[in-house]
Amino acid sequence: MTSRRLLLLASFGLALGPVCGPVQADRKALPASPVGGILTEIQGSVEVQRPGGAPQKVDFTTLLPPGTVVRSDAGSSAVLILPDGSRATVSADGTRTLSAGAPGPLFLVLARQLKGVLDPQAAPLDLRGYQLRGYQLRGYQLRGDGEEPPLLLTAPRENLLPEGKPHFRWQARELKDATLNLYDAEENVVWTRRLKTSDTDLSYPGTLKPGTYKWEVVGKVMEKPELSGASFVVPNPSAGQAASTRLAAAQKLGAVATALVALEHRLFPEAEAAIAEARKGNPGDRTLRLLHARVLSETRRNVPDELITAK
Repeated sequence: MTSRRLLLLASFGLALGPVCGPVQADRKALPASPVGGILTEIQGSVEVQRPGGAPQKVDFTTLLPPGTVVRSDAGSSAVLILPDGSRATVSADGTRTLSAGAPGPLFLVLARQLKGVLDPQAAPLDLRGYQLRGYQLRGYQLRGDGEEPPLLLTAPRENLLPEGKPHFRWQARELKDATLNLYDAEENVVWTRRLKTSDTDLSYPGTLKPGTYKWEVVGKVMEKPELSGASFVVPNPSAGQAASTRLAAAQKLGAVATALVALEHRLFPEAEAAIAEARKGNPGDRTLRLLHARVLSETRRNVPDELITAK
């Protein structure tokens, strides 16, 4: 299957900044405009009517301006995340009009991250949209075809690790004579372990101090020499606590909010798990597919075509 890669053009260290917080590129995704709520968890037939516009059927997670009327048909429902950080359900045969309100810090994060995958009309970007709205607006862009390597390090991978306790995971067929090496930012060896052929994960037996780390697995895959590496950051305690606290608050609002906050703080394993959970309820939600593509992009993994081109 042909795949495309999305790539962060900035280096990992530059993108993360000083061992701390969220990526700044996303803050320029779209011009600021009032947001009355986030529509998500759509089940069945749901219609929105923006101020001055005609009613439209919507089947994807999106941002809605104040004054929008949301209606759900019989047997249908949707969830609204409101600017004050609360969650409301539009149940079967229900109607709700969004009012203007001062957005709280958590809502601002959710809206900022959603804007990274939506066009100016708040619809999910298509392939052409990614090509036109490249790195300057989105922080990542498409690049050439490729396939996953024979040896793939899956976690930690370009993410923040607030607790400083890495659990290393990788994928390979018939990995033999392999070693896992962990280095600090100056490439001093922090830890090394020989791996068994049956190993696919390994925990570091301690807690790492704040800093940037690189790890690699080197060995033979199907009798051919292979080496794969990845990086991660252990933030300072205050930044790590802030990320964990905000993630806990988002979890109360559901899987989509959890994924968006995890993206903000580069908690990519948590983001990927939350997106997978959200997609169980609405596998056709194009916004969720693009968020999945975003995670793969940020972690320098292949992005299947269907995440971007499927209707």
